[in-house]
Amino acid sequence: MNQTSAYESQLAHWDDDTAPENLAASVVLIIAVLLVLGLRCFAQRRINKQLEADNIMIFFAFSNGVGKHLARVKATDTHKPRQMIRILKAAYAIALLHGPCLGLIKISILLFYRRIFTMHRRTFQVAFYILGIYTLVVTIVTIFIFMFQCLPVTFFWERAYLLENLEPPHAIKGRCLPPP
Repeated sequence: MNQTSAYESQLAHWDDDTAPENLAASVVLIIAVLLVLGLRCFAQRRINKQLEADNIMIFFAFSNGVGKHLARVKATDTHKPRQMIRILKAAYAIALLHGPCLGLIKISILLFYRRIFTMHRRTFQVAFYILGIYTLVVTIVTIFIFMFQCLPVTFFWERAYLLENLEPPHAIKGRCLPPP
C-alpha cells in the first residue's frame, strides 16, 4: 500500500476512534501476562523454593495518541506540530525500550533451556554460550541503531516541522536512516 492510499484510507475512517478498544485489549493482555507470570513464579517457588535467572529476566522484560489515525491527529492539532512531536518522542522512547526487552526475553529463554536441559554435554554448553553472546551482541547493536537512527537524536521528533511544512522555531538539520 503506497502512502497516498494509506492516507486516503485514514481520511475515509476519520471518525474511527479505537482508543477504548485498544485500552481494553491492553488491560486484558496485561492482566493475562501478570497472571501467567505469577503462576510461573508460584510453581517455581513450590518446586525449587527460589526464583531462577530466567524468571527474573522475564520480569525485567515485562516491566516495559493511541487509537486515532495519524491524519486525524495532524488535522486536529491546534498548535501544530505539538501533538506530532509528542507522538514522535513517545515512539522514540518505545523504540529505545524495544531492543532491551527483546534481548531480555531471548536471554530468559536461553536460561530456561539451560535449566531444563542438562549442561553435562559439552556441545550444549558451547551452543548455549555462543547463542548467549550472539544475543547480547545483537541486543547491544539494536539499541545503538534505535538510539542513533537520526542524527542529531532530536531530529527524530523535530522533523515534525518538516513533515508539516511549518517554519521551525530554530534551524533544523539532521538525517535519519531510511526505513527497512
